[in-house]
Amino acid sequence: MENKNKYLWILALVGLTFGSATFNSYAQNNVSKLKSEEPIRIYGHADIEAAHAVNQMYLEHTSFTPSLIPMKRDQKKLANALIYDASLKIGFETKFYVEEKFSKGVIEFAADRNSLFIRRLFFETENFTLGLKENNFCNIATFAPAKVIQASWKNKFKNNFTFAFGIEESKAVVLYPEEAPKYKKLGITKAQLEGKSFQFRKNFPAASANLQYDFSDNFGSVEFSGIVRPMSFYDKDTDKTPLIFGWGANLGTKLKLSPKVNTLTANIIFGQGIGSYIHDLSKMEKIEEADVRLKDKTTLNEVEAIMAGGAHVSFEHRWAPALRFTIRGGINHTFNEDKNIRPDAYKWGIYGGANATYWITKRAAVGAEYTWGGRKDLDDNFKNAHHVKAIATFKF
Repeated sequence: MENKNKYLWILALVGLTFGSATFNSYAQNNVSKLKSEEPIRIYGHADIEAAHAVNQMYLEHTSFTPSLIPMKRDQKKLANALIYDASLKIGFETKFYVEEKFSKGVIEFAADRNSLFIRRLFFETENFTLGLKENNFCNIATFAPAKVIQASWKNKFKNNFTFAFGIEESKAVVLYPEEAPKYKKLGITKAQLEGKSFQFRKNFPAASANLQYDFSDNFGSVEFSGIVRPMSFYDKDTDKTPLIFGWGANLGTKLKLSPKVNTLTANIIFGQGIGSYIHDLSKMEKIEEADVRLKDKTTLNEVEAIMAGGAHVSFEHRWAPALRFTIRGGINHTFNEDKNIRPDAYKWGIYGGANATYWITKRAAVGAEYTWGGRKDLDDNFKNAHHVKAIATFKF
């Protein structure tokens, strides 16, 4: 078990024990202030998926992402196969009200065929959040925000504005992707990459903020969010500790064009050193650098943040209360890469697709999805792929 997972499990045990003891103590001493307590809510869902990915690279993934499209012939032997997957999520939530102000505690586990992990673990009041949860960056987007350990403050103003700010764990930076062709050709192992003298290390936290405006009549919201993340490195040969900064901004909107019928979601994102926070780029960390890159092939103690941006949109239409149809598409682009140094690096990726979901009952659904996508490298090599998926979902 990795140290991070070990610490999360310890945090879960301590959090549940301390939270229960604290609440019981408070309830006994403040019976008059305690307005109500809701019983622990248990929730979750199980997904069973089958996908056929034409020219897709990693068979263990049933979700499509253009960055993993194989760009060389020797990679295609990994593609064109039927892929099966199963996942489970289960959560426990408790909520109580003190003087008309709520407090909530959540612990959520997730599992797939390979691992069991803590997906969310936090304690929250109307203004404060502490724990593992979605951060304040990209709250309104066609893809989910990153889940990190954080301490966050939020306040809703009377003029429909909500502002949130948080100090959080910075996501790890992958300097040496273990599945990168340049390392596989030389037979370099994961252990050898981890033993290199120049490595990323987490010395500093990141900070994210979000300003959201909610339209009247429950029409929807628009938000502007940003993140700043210091990225620290260490070279044990020279004892140097280079530090560079990544930053990002996202403008997103979610509009209910027809209440409970049509919903439009769109976002534009731009920044540098934030590839691990962006849809598509975040999925290729095993095969290619997404946040930073080494400046050249000889100077290992100089790194540069990769500048990237993208635009994404989705539209959901409910034909009936039990039948939903969604179309979506998007593009991501890197801007400061040098094709003379990394000709086979990601230049841009594009995707478009649709899915339909039918809820047989309130707790069971079946669905189908088709996605097309393409990837272009800096040397103008372009490849595309198709992806078809069927899914069954069970809620409880």
